[in-house]
Amino acid sequence: MKIVGPTTQLGNTTEFSLCKGDVREYCMTHIFPGIDQKRFLEVFKKDIEIESILECVSDAELYYIENDHGRGEELYYFGKENNLFHGEIIWSKYHDFLPFLPSIPVTATYDKPSLFVGSKNNYTHQLIDCLPSLLFFEQINRILSTDVNTFIFGKNNSILDTLMEIPSVNKSISSAEKLYLNSLGSISKVGVWQIRRITFKKLYLVKHLSIFKAFKLFKSSLESLNTEHISKQTKTSKNIVYLAREDKRVINQEEIINVISSRKNSESLRNIHKLTYREKQQNLKQYANILLPPGSDNINGLCFSNNKSRLIQMISTSEDNILNDPFTSYAGLRYLIPFMHRTKLLRSEPNSNITGEYSGKWNINDIHTCL
Repeated sequence: MKIVGPTTQLGNTTEFSLCKGDVREYCMTHIFPGIDQKRFLEVFKKDIEIESILECVSDAELYYIENDHGRGEELYYFGKENNLFHGEIIWSKYHDFLPFLPSIPVTATYDKPSLFVGSKNNYTHQLIDCLPSLLFFEQINRILSTDVNTFIFGKNNSILDTLMEIPSVNKSISSAEKLYLNSLGSISKVGVWQIRRITFKKLYLVKHLSIFKAFKLFKSSLESLNTEHISKQTKTSKNIVYLAREDKRVINQEEIINVISSRKNSESLRNIHKLTYREKQQNLKQYANILLPPGSDNINGLCFSNNKSRLIQMISTSEDNILNDPFTSYAGLRYLIPFMHRTKLLRSEPNSNITGEYSGKWNINDIHTCL
């Protein structure tokens, strides 16, 4: 079977829209210093040029793939005839189960028209990949009035439950029938992977959303969360916040916390993932500067900060190397693109990532200079 990207059709194209020309101009104007412009435009070409792709696929094969290592992993492939779609093609080279997929038997069929939303035990993925797909479909469906009455998820989890805190999202999800893939069919085991193959008679699939569109949809959904006080608050009242990590990725984190805490109206926040969405918004909208360590918690700064706040993103690789690895480009830099105009990259000290590829030590004087 052939691994294809989002621009290769699996079914009938229901919606295909291009980004406005000012997106490319924005990227060329605000690209981070030290990053090669030509390479940047190549890597993020789809995000810059294509706003959305929505398809309706008949007799679609959905492969639900999971393992139980660590927090668990959930992956999805969609098959039609000889094509397999997952997302960005580059991720497929990490999937050793691919040669076995054609031999996995179909053990369940679902006949009702459905929308694939997806779910994953990953905070960033659900906020900026899964949820916007649902919001986008509902936006388009007001025009199309499709016959969809089922939303498809992988399995329920605590992160997915938190999305229900947003009133508009709660209303959307509650109004439809929910189908969890881990309750369908039977499992075929391939190494550490547990794979289900399910046929859907009519499957709607958001194959691509520009990162600009994804954040816009998520930010719009937060409007139903706002109190009058929060929605009218446009000025920041505090100086700096550092979103502290609970691991050793930032080698000199305690030193950074002490320095930040010594500054007027500045502090560090721990365990921000434990706060409700409303609490995250109330806390982060107060700060003029947000210092973001590497890792998934930075999504809170991107999603819940005041739209005038400066973002300082700590990175553990050099700017000229950040586009060479999908874990630092697609899974990292991509989420920063809509915020380039108010974000600065702060590199760790050279050769300081001795405890791991994505760890590092950050120079205090460099932090002072940024702030």
